[in-house]
Amino acid sequence: MKTDELLEYIQTHCNLNYISDIRNPIYLKECLAFLYDIDKAAFTIQQWRYLCEYITGQECRACDIDAIRKIINSFCYRV
Repeated sequence: MKTDELLEYIQTHCNLNYISDIRNPIYLKECLAFLYDIDKAAFTIQQWRYLCEYITGQECRACDIDAIRKIINSFCYRV
């Protein structure tokens, strides 16, 4: 499974033109609710970590998808 498959999944379901749009605070806030709708088992923990690192620009060592979602949520409201 590709590392960026979760990014592509979010891009498609949030109707973004580019994956990089996920980093835009306006789009990120719109996609935030969708993150909580994604089945945790649909993607690997590595894919979730990659998503977190892509969005925040910081290394993610979280071992739990809910923790990763919280990190992204917290980041979203700081930008």
